[in-house]
Amino acid sequence: MGNVYAGDTLNSSTSGYSDPESTPSATFVYNWFRCSTQSSCDTTPSGTSSTYNTSTADGGKIIKLQVNPVDNLGAVGTAVVTTIFLNNPILFTFSGIKSNLSVSSLSGWTKCLSESYNSGSTLTSTLKSNCSKNKILYSCRLASDPSNLILAAYGDRASVFNTSTATGNTTVVNNGVGWYYSDSLSIGFAPAAEAVSRNSCDTNDTSQGSLRICWHTSNNNLSSGWRCGGSTGAGDLYVREVFHAD
Repeated sequence: MGNVYAGDTLNSSTSGYSDPESTPSATFVYNWFRCSTQSSCDTTPSGTSSTYNTSTADGGKIIKLQVNPVDNLGAVGTAVVTTIFLNNPILFTFSGIKSNLSVSSLSGWTKCLSESYNSGSTLTSTLKSNCSKNKILYSCRLASDPSNLILAAYGDRASVFNTSTATGNTTVVNNGVGWYYSDSLSIGFAPAAEAVSRNSCDTNDTSQGSLRICWHTSNNNLSSGWRCGGSTGAGDLYVREVFHAD
């Protein structure tokens, strides 16, 4: 059934269900089970209604729906089990810019770059080849806290790497975020409705400075520095990380 995203609702169907004696069913009993394999499922159902709201805990799991018809005499019929999806990671989604985001919540995302803000050896072409999927997420964190991202935002690849923003203070707005990209100036994001001041990184501190990421680039390289939220001139105390997903 393709990728299932966090917050999506799975709906059951009772068409054709009946009990062994063919007595008309008065109601149905629903049990949704989370499974690590086809034969290894949680003993306690994750949901018991006719619909099931997926969550990040379902990422990479198999969801099985067990439905028992109950006739108008109270007899419970034989269960019918349906496998809803197989090993489809649930993609954690959000819009805009997130602060203090737990890395453990990034279900469905794969890290494709992680390096100190002091690093200056990664080619921008390497960034784009390693981070090759359709959605790109920029983030920054403290080196001492690998479990928590200070800032994170993502957008469609075409917007995040849009070279029409290579010069000046133009941004491309996607997913509630203003993106800019240049192989020889800077790359990063700012709140969608806010101006950037790239010299060469975004130095704008007057409007939501705490919600901005900017990384210097030079001669097709990611250069050292510069900005993780309100912390500018960021060095080896900070790490920049990029994730990608389809």
